[in-house]
Amino acid sequence: MQTTSYSLPDILARASRKSLTIPQFQRDFTWNKQQMRLLVDSMSRSYPIGSLLLLLRSPEFEIGWRSLDAVIYDRQDRDMDEGSQSASSTDENHYVLDGQQRLTSIFRVFRNADPDKVCYFYLKDLINREPGNDTGGLKFHARNRSTGHPDRKLKNRYLRADIILDQHKTDVYVSEYFEDSEDFEEWDKTDRREAAARVKGIFETIRNYKVPVVVLERESGVESVCRVFETINSTGKRLTTFDLAVAKFFPEPDLRELWDKTLRQHPILREFEVDGERVLQVLHLVRATQQGKNYEPTRSNLFRLEREGMEQEWESASEALADTFRWVRGQGARPKSDGMKNTLPNESILVPLAAYRSLQKQMNSGKPLNTDAIVRHWYFSKIMQAGAAQASNYKISRDFVALRDYLEGNNSLEPDKVELNVDNVLDLKPSDVRYKALQNVFAITMREDLFGNMIESKTELDDHHIFPRHAHKQEKLPLNLLDSICNRILLSRSVNRSLGAEYPKDYLGDLVRDARRSGTLDGFARRMRDCLIPGDSREPSWAEDLNTSNFEGFCHKRAELIIESVRGIIGNALQTRKFRGDDDLPEEEE
Repeated sequence: MQTTSYSLPDILARASRKSLTIPQFQRDFTWNKQQMRLLVDSMSRSYPIGSLLLLLRSPEFEIGWRSLDAVIYDRQDRDMDEGSQSASSTDENHYVLDGQQRLTSIFRVFRNADPDKVCYFYLKDLINREPGNDTGGLKFHARNRSTGHPDRKLKNRYLRADIILDQHKTDVYVSEYFEDSEDFEEWDKTDRREAAARVKGIFETIRNYKVPVVVLERESGVESVCRVFETINSTGKRLTTFDLAVAKFFPEPDLRELWDKTLRQHPILREFEVDGERVLQVLHLVRATQQGKNYEPTRSNLFRLEREGMEQEWESASEALADTFRWVRGQGARPKSDGMKNTLPNESILVPLAAYRSLQKQMNSGKPLNTDAIVRHWYFSKIMQAGAAQASNYKISRDFVALRDYLEGNNSLEPDKVELNVDNVLDLKPSDVRYKALQNVFAITMREDLFGNMIESKTELDDHHIFPRHAHKQEKLPLNLLDSICNRILLSRSVNRSLGAEYPKDYLGDLVRDARRSGTLDGFARRMRDCLIPGDSREPSWAEDLNTSNFEGFCHKRAELIIESVRGIIGNALQTRKFRGDDDLPEEEE
């Protein structure tokens, strides 16, 4: 890593020669006029604007790139290049990892390179600048291709920004304006000369401005460069492995274009906010099976994917991934919505499932996911594991090998053992990945919610507290149990919003009385069983027992019902005895 600085003329010359280029993974230029004004104002006051981070381009790490989003003329500007530190056409080329917005703004302003606007300094604004006056005297005029963009306009009050790089011409223009303009009739000659000197000084400061530069050398390994990519993006959005792959493989294939097409064809992937890296992982697992290579879908292995045939294989891999997300939605997973977070417990487990589905289609064998009870048991045993929010690449490859061997008839795909008992169910909070897994169990157990609304894949649901959370203050109920999965249930959003913070004794009492009057008590009792509400709702005292004094007993009984629902899905894979250390199981961050 090297540190240096580039003068303004040097930066402009390098960008003109396209030796400073933007990696394809970088977002588009987005700065507005005010941001550009603030940048130029900072330069005119010698304030720091942050350093540029560059990577020396090399054959060892070639990625797709583009030029600055500016009008770069196919000519050498000799007057500019003479002042640069590196006027040679043999400059080493660099990728701009951080600083695209600043670099593009500088180039657009000081090379008259904005495709739509021409930047002018309003000289009168520059005379008495205060610290709060952050416009930098910069004005933007629409580019008029018929009349052109003269050096000066409006009685010489406006000076085109790129002119200030020519000191002689700038000094002449500034002197002429202040000495001859009718704007300063009340000023004497001395006042005019002092004003001209101040403005010339501002432009001199800009001409002499140096931008700090940090250069990563070509010896930097792919992994270390990737780590830098992930942390330096000035927009604050973490650059993903897929962003880097887009740049690595551009222009053939154009992964961004392929992914956009995939999202249009399979909107479920957009609903679950899936990243394009998942398709690459599926593609890698399928290719590794065919070629006998390392199965782990690491970043390095994804970057080593051969370009040949990728575009054709991408379609089958993305279709298999979409099939898997549709299947998992049928297993109770829901995408993020206004009232509820994404309830997909473990997205990475879908990668081996999708690769399995892709191989299945190629081999034209095996049961479809939606009819294979063995795969379903295996899947639920995976998502019910503590700490299973994200799997390592090793686990992804291991799970895929198990699924592949099952497809080929070489194993029976045994589900993992799941340790679940009343105590750890009571302790489950939304931050625990098993909480999401149980929300999936609720979604496939309940045909209707408490109020008889059908629970379908497209129904908007909320995660509702059965006993209201404010009962912690009003009734001194323990907050840990109020927030437990045992006091939560999926409820259609419209009902949840109308229900508010009522207690179950009241709203379920109203429902059971209505059921008795209408003769639908048996159907109501079935619905309560599906919703895992304890007790026999056909008993006269059932609603009265749903009071705050029985709250802890309610939670314990509901934990038992939840466990039995899980047993109905994974069978003997469920172990319910209390294991030493259960109380110390770590909660996973979402």
